[in-house]
Amino acid sequence: MPEDMEELSFQLLHLDNAHCSPFETHIYSLRRYSSEELSRRVIKWREEIAKEQPRNDALLILFGIEQFGFLLPGDISTYGAAPYVFRSPWRQLIFLAFQQVGFRAGYKAIANWIADNHPYAPLPPYCDEFKKESTDIGWLVANSTKVAESFMRDISSVRARMAQKRDSRRAV
Repeated sequence: MPEDMEELSFQLLHLDNAHCSPFETHIYSLRRYSSEELSRRVIKWREEIAKEQPRNDALLILFGIEQFGFLLPGDISTYGAAPYVFRSPWRQLIFLAFQQVGFRAGYKAIANWIADNHPYAPLPPYCDEFKKESTDIGWLVANSTKVAESFMRDISSVRARMAQKRDSRRAV
């Protein structure tokens, strides 16, 4: 069909350009080839690929990679594989701290990890009145009950979201 030939000529153009040096510029046109010539080239390239396939399979086996058909079979849900995404950058930072410190880490350990690894991260609004004293979330959590309580609420919401995702992964 004409649209198949157009797609084929586009793919051949891409394959021809793939072998060129990145510093050389060539203009290729497959319009000068007849459909028979294009078909002949495709058959030739398929034969070359078929010759290389056993070597590629042997390399996969050598590196311990199992051969597979499709990347995602239709019966596997991708919901469990989706990353945790929080709209709030602050909660995303707390999630990052959980990944590094551990899911069961205490609030002070999480605050200190954030202070040590992201000292210039913008603090949440409940720290605004204490910014004159310090911009270190670890110090603020240790010395202000109001900040500590709000920080624990943020931690609890992130933990709850992570727990929901963990439970849905186990169910699948």
